[in-house]
Amino acid sequence: MELPGGHAATSAEANDKFRSLMNTVSEMDSRAKARRRALLNLLEEDEDLAMMQLTKMREHPENYALPLSHEVEEDHEEVELLLESFLQEITSLSNVLEGMGSRMRNTETLIQARDVKLDIARNQLLTASTIFSLVAMCLSFGAVITGLFGMNLNNGHMDTADSHQWFIGVAISFATICLLWGGGTFWYFNRKGIWVS
Repeated sequence: MELPGGHAATSAEANDKFRSLMNTVSEMDSRAKARRRALLNLLEEDEDLAMMQLTKMREHPENYALPLSHEVEEDHEEVELLLESFLQEITSLSNVLEGMGSRMRNTETLIQARDVKLDIARNQLLTASTIFSLVAMCLSFGAVITGLFGMNLNNGHMDTADSHQWFIGVAISFATICLLWGGGTFWYFNRKGIWVS
């Protein structure tokens, strides 16, 4: 089924999907940074690291009664190595997500710049169309004069001696009205800021 907007509707859907992906990347990045902070805080707590050695705690529960002795509290190298590897993975993931977010923001800026250029081009086309319509309207007054005086009907003015002056007067009047109307329209549009360059 063809959408009424065609390409524009597809472009709007793509923009919505892009923004959704951008929000997802931003959310994932903030979650990765929160987990990184939690791991950093955990790595600073020796007592918590020592309490994470569940196998040793099960084998020697008497050593893990609070408060912990200094030897037990310092014996957590395996847990610390494991958590540091997790920390490296999360830091790497966070950096990748941050880079993706930066590239997505740059892409969004480029898309917005393209949209602004397209809007300017569309406004220039509308301005040109309006100018051509005004010129066509002014030229149509000439067709009205030609139609009035070019008919084979007897209009009563062509039989008089001053018919030539009457024709010139009507033509100049129409031309003056056309110029005043076109000039007034241009002045009004310029004053209201409708014309774009």
